[in-house]
Amino acid sequence: MNVIRLAALVGLVSFSYTTLNAEDEKPAGEKKKRPNVEELDTDKDGALSKAELEAVSERYRNKLLESDADKDGALSKEEFTKAKETMKSRGKDKDKAPK
Repeated sequence: MNVIRLAALVGLVSFSYTTLNAEDEKPAGEKKKRPNVEELDTDKDGALSKAELEAVSERYRNKLLESDADKDGALSKEEFTKAKETMKSRGKDKDKAPK
């Protein structure tokens, strides 16, 4: 009986791990899509709170926080506008880069 419970538990853990990581895995050569900056503002107040910033990857959050002038860990409306402009200009620079 314990062997059956153990097998069921291992199966459940394996299934959960696979399901949770499925969206992180992309086919070879396909890049992970960066979230749309506008979509990060879930409460649509024009700013990004600490909670909204914690919902994105650490790497992306750090790029956004480069615009955090007062270093409070959140982006005010002005800081968020600056971050959006920076992200757009980075995207344009990537499009111009030789491949």
